[in-house]
Order: sequence, then C-alpha cells, then structure tokens
Amino acid sequence: MNRSSNEMEYCGLIEGLVWALRLDLESLTVYGDSQLVIKQLNGDFSIRNHRLKKLHKKVVDLLKSAKVMKCIFQHIPRAENQIADRLAKVAIEKKENATTCNWPHINELMAVPDTP
Repeated sequence: MNRSSNEMEYCGLIEGLVWALRLDLESLTVYGDSQLVIKQLNGDFSIRNHRLKKLHKKVVDLLKSAKVMKCIFQHIPRAENQIADRLAKVAIEKKENATTCNWPHINELMAVPDTP
C-alpha cells in the first residue's frame, strides 16, 4: 500500500512516541514539519481522511497510556528541519527505520552542513 507523506509523518510520530513512553518522561515537545498533522493533533484542523483518522487515534491512545507525560506538538518549517529530513531520506533509501539501521553513524547523519 502506498502511503501519503502525512501518513508517513503520523507513522514516524507513533514510533517516536513508543520510544518516548519507554523513557518515562514527564513532558515531551514534538516538532513536526507537517503543518496538517501538527494542526490535527492540536485540534485546529479536522481529520477527513479515514486512514489519517486511524493513525490520529493511535497517537491519542498512546498519549492516554502515558498518564503522566504532557505532550506538546509544535510546527517547524521544513527548511528548519534538516536533520529530520536527512534521517527520513536515509530511511526511504534503505527501506527501514533510519535510527535503527544507522545507529552507529547517527552523529554523522545528524550533522547539518553549514550553508553559505
């Protein structure tokens, strides 16, 4: 099944939340460059697509399971999100989770080159 970019944003968020829940955090700020997804999570946009509704529900259910963790969703322009874009491109190329497949080299991947 082909997934839309917004579905992929939700899937990445779900995976990140699963990891965050294991850390027993008190609060978490999630920065995302998909304005649609962030606004849906903040309740500013309605969700019409049935596949996005299911993914949104998974996020909400995960957050409910973390009774103590407070989660804030904040939009960040794609131009300011180069690190995440790099990891996403690696994941697409390798067809697997970028963090898992590249953990030994994560610091190299996270380095954002200086732009003149």
